[in-house]
Amino acid sequence: MAALLAVAVSLGVLARMGRSRTLAVVTAVYTAAVCFAGWHDLRQPVILPVSYPSGDRAVVLPAAILLLAGLGTMLATALQKLRSRPAAP
Repeated sequence: MAALLAVAVSLGVLARMGRSRTLAVVTAVYTAAVCFAGWHDLRQPVILPVSYPSGDRAVVLPAAILLLAGLGTMLATALQKLRSRPAAP
């Protein structure tokens, strides 16, 4: 859990340095997810087969938030590039 909180602090520093409100919101949601998953001993359903090596299931929720934020950023950037293209004559 300490490593996940270290990631949250790092994201917070990046948001502050870059003056990014979007990253600050993602950091706040991520930090809340880490706290929820760790402090309440979140038990998430096992989707993987039994033979798969198991790890800490509390990592799934914060990881999903970071992945969704990254995918959202990629989508927003792609849409912005499409909108900024000049119309063909």
